[in-house]
Amino acid sequence: DLGGVAKGYVADEVLKALARNGVESALVAASGDIAASAAPPGKPGWRVMTTALDVPDAPPERLVWLRNSAISTSGDTWQRVEIGGVRYSHIVDPHTGIGMTDHSLVTVLGPNGTTTDLLETTITVLGPEKGLKLITGMPGTAVYIVRQPEGKVQSWESPNWGAVAANGVPEDR
Repeated sequence: DLGGVAKGYVADEVLKALARNGVESALVAASGDIAASAAPPGKPGWRVMTTALDVPDAPPERLVWLRNSAISTSGDTWQRVEIGGVRYSHIVDPHTGIGMTDHSLVTVLGPNGTTTDLLETTITVLGPEKGLKLITGMPGTAVYIVRQPEGKVQSWESPNWGAVAANGVPEDR
């Protein structure tokens, strides 16, 4: 599904076009995909908050600093349908051919929007265990996963999430 990477790719291309026209610092948001070039003047980076799962016991939003990097989030918070009391995501489970039903948000940080957009959907389909294994071998890339299978909120993050999210910015900023 090329639509699964189009927004991240477009954000990257907009940054390239801006750079060709002398814009050194920019943040491009394309729905759940955000790509950034250099930090704004006088700032350590672009301050971005992750999205929280829309349930009472979900972990809170988390702070991320973007600088020559990107963030993409995918899940069923905004794109879903409910049929017979079952919530179906817009992301199709390749094993069943229908929308996924685990109510999740997957946020990926990485070097560019194309990469993060592709990985967020891939990890959503793979699930936390396989998704964490996939991303662990990718330097400069991290994932944060929140799911609510069978009503219980669970979360996972790659071991390097904190370092990639901080992007070199001290905690007291």
